[in-house]
Amino acid sequence: MRKLVCDHCGRDYGLFAIGLFCPDCGAPNLRLHFSREAELVDDQVSLAKGIETEKEELAYRLLGNAHEDVLTAFEATLKAVYFYGKAQANVSPPKVGNDFQNIDKALRRFAELNLNPFAELTDPEMAALLLNIQKRHIIGHNLGVVDDKFATHANDAKVGETVGLVGADIQQFAAIGQKVVDGLDAWLCGSPSPTVNHSPLLMTIKEPTVDPDDPKNLRALDLQLSLLARKVAVWVAEHCTDGSRGFVDASKLRKEFKDNSEVELEEAVAELATDGFVEISHFSGGGLTNFRPLLDLYLTFDGPAFGRDPVADTVTVTELALARPDSVRGEELLAQTGWDLRRFNPIFEHIAAQIPDRGVRRYLGTKLSVSSLHLLAEDRVQLKRFVARLKS
Repeated sequence: MRKLVCDHCGRDYGLFAIGLFCPDCGAPNLRLHFSREAELVDDQVSLAKGIETEKEELAYRLLGNAHEDVLTAFEATLKAVYFYGKAQANVSPPKVGNDFQNIDKALRRFAELNLNPFAELTDPEMAALLLNIQKRHIIGHNLGVVDDKFATHANDAKVGETVGLVGADIQQFAAIGQKVVDGLDAWLCGSPSPTVNHSPLLMTIKEPTVDPDDPKNLRALDLQLSLLARKVAVWVAEHCTDGSRGFVDASKLRKEFKDNSEVELEEAVAELATDGFVEISHFSGGGLTNFRPLLDLYLTFDGPAFGRDPVADTVTVTELALARPDSVRGEELLAQTGWDLRRFNPIFEHIAAQIPDRGVRRYLGTKLSVSSLHLLAEDRVQLKRFVARLKS
């Protein structure tokens, strides 16, 4: 049983699980429940700090439990408010699973109530919230060992290492959660509680650190390439205007990477060729190797180059293609997406690669790498399964 004192009427009461309102005066008390969780988490952090150094594993376990408790309470609180909102609208709530452990899914759920519970968070606070949710998954499901997915969220995390747990970060996680819950508490009655006092821990949040040598966090990509090879690939992606396979201008490449020697650039290009990102054209004469990008370069490096998701783009265009009759014209899809040619070309070519060549039309002299597709029933089955794989 949890014992609380209503911060509106002063009545003390006890209850199990979560109560949204004071049973005496009816005022929203949601924030008090989460605040009590934050107090208990703070106590766990204090216990961990007091453990002797020879019991470091126990201290880590206590911090891990405290971190997990923050997300568990946060998820349960968001879920309770969502269910309440659906009940007020006389709508039976759907099965939500663990949607409230995922910010994007939680946003979609609360959009059903015309509510954004994260609207008051600053960019650094949102970044810290996302990072801590991912950290919880690593601790709970991967024994605390950093994997590729988590490494993309934390610049200082390295695959295979144990994720770091710092008491102050856990307290900060709880403080961010409290700020969100305070907003939900205000939403329940239309105005904030007069006793709301955001934790000063929120003031300590800083912008995520950026490696000056790797500002796009290219090391997070699960590849065997050197950092220089990755930078060259991004530069090639950024300087292609139409998504075609034209040869790279070696003089411009040298100018961009003037601090690297010819040998270093040649090896970087050789790395990209070895891993199927570029095609080298060997010819007599000295100088930098002549090369041109392959489709995988765009699909892998358009993300960091332009801040978009080629996988999501591929799903979008494939579903548009499947909505059409047997003949799918590239120009019509391009117009339907509203994208520029650079974004569309690699995606449509990627889709064309999923079906036999007999259904793919390419015409020289056109602006599109693939002009049209002719889909048989078996091709549609292939593309539907392709989309299902991408979505999973």
